[in-house]
Amino acid sequence: MRNLIRRILREENEKTPKAKLIKLIENLGIVSVVKLMGMDNILDVLDTEPINLINHFLIDKNLSTKNLGIATGGYDFNFMITDIDWGMDDTWTVYVKILNGKVTLILIDGETYDLWDSDLWEKDFWWEIQDEIKDIIYEYIEPLKPNEIELQITHNLE
Repeated sequence: MRNLIRRILREENEKTPKAKLIKLIENLGIVSVVKLMGMDNILDVLDTEPINLINHFLIDKNLSTKNLGIATGGYDFNFMITDIDWGMDDTWTVYVKILNGKVTLILIDGETYDLWDSDLWEKDFWWEIQDEIKDIIYEYIEPLKPNEIELQITHNLE
């Protein structure tokens, strides 16, 4: 990752800091760049507001737990943030669609399940799986610094 950052920052054909930052965000993702540089610095360089930044670089992007840069336990899934309602006091309602995925239930039986397998839905611990998915997505979004996050999650069966 450091080599990619250095290469992007050195490229001559991208002369402005704004162009270099946009390319960095496109390659690493907005959340990773916010973690590296801080939201205020990014907003200053791009001369934009948080809602515009997030709408451009986060909404309707296919995201995967494989490249979030956070611990996901036995969870491996793709998701898309389809919308964010910006409430008062910087409270966000984040609408997320789980596209596909699987979970390995290490502490229960060590088996790997498709997240949307009907058998899994009928297990007594389905609520816990939903909470774990919400925790992963919350941890991913949290560096963007909303005061409060409410997640509304749908999946590919709905």
